[in-house]
Amino acid sequence: GKLTAKRETRQLRDGDVKTACQTACPTGAITFGNKNDKNSQVSKLRKSDLNYLVLEEVNVAPNVTYTAKVINKDEKLDA
Repeated sequence: GKLTAKRETRQLRDGDVKTACQTACPTGAITFGNKNDKNSQVSKLRKSDLNYLVLEEVNVAPNVTYTAKVINKDEKLDA
């Protein structure tokens, strides 16, 4: 995927490259991408109200976000 993008003189797009753990995960729970690209899947997932950052309260800005598991689903969160 990376070589194809280079030959086509473009940046990598979502789905061009998948890691082994992404491929092995049947639920799609692991997502990698460019958080600076507003149209990428990662950026869209990060905007969800269910996402949170670990150590955010001590001003650490990690690149990893986590999504809370919802057991009693509230229909208002489906936006």
